[in-house]
Amino acid sequence: MLSGQLDIPLAANHQLGGIFENFCILERLKTKLALDQSYNQYYWRSPDSEVDYIEQRGDSIAAYEIKWNKLARRPPPSFVRQFPDAKFVPINRENFWRIIAIKASGNSSRQTISCRLCRKISQLN
Repeated sequence: MLSGQLDIPLAANHQLGGIFENFCILERLKTKLALDQSYNQYYWRSPDSEVDYIEQRGDSIAAYEIKWNKLARRPPPSFVRQFPDAKFVPINRENFWRIIAIKASGNSSRQTISCRLCRKISQLN
């Protein structure tokens, strides 16, 4: 992995959360492109909170908060006030595949792009 090539202990790296967030969002975008899907993507921030990744498909809004650590996450109160009908999905290293899996249009099965890096991430402590 990248941290091994740079001789950086992965668990001790203070930038791990940002790297993991970028990985999840990029994999989501790659899956979306592979399935030829088009919808709006956003990042939301207020003075006291943020939501890492938001997708809007018509009237439906899905908000993803991506964290390396498995913590119980709730949507920021100011986000809920602004978007009361949005679906909030906390993502962490144990369930990150949920952000990569996208339901293919016209197909009821779940389409998932898997990779060796995904398997390695899910095995990390």
